[in-house]
Amino acid sequence: MTEPEVVDLIVDLLAEDAGRDPGQLYAELVELGDDLPIDSLLAVDILTRVQNATATFLPATEETARAMRSVRAFARAVWRRLDVQRVESA
Repeated sequence: MTEPEVVDLIVDLLAEDAGRDPGQLYAELVELGDDLPIDSLLAVDILTRVQNATATFLPATEETARAMRSVRAFARAVWRRLDVQRVESA
């Protein structure tokens, strides 16, 4: 899974929870800024689903909490964790 695919997954899950079209939600997030800022509580709501969908686990750290402030930072944190897992399993 690539970082852009993780971004899409997060936006899809946020849109699903909000009963919104993912494309429209993505466009609205882009208008708010390049990092696609979101309410961190929304990200927490989908954290478990993202972890299940990507078969990874984000530890409860300050770094993870900061990452939950935007879709792109959240996706980067997931993608980095996936990268660590790939290295560890190789």
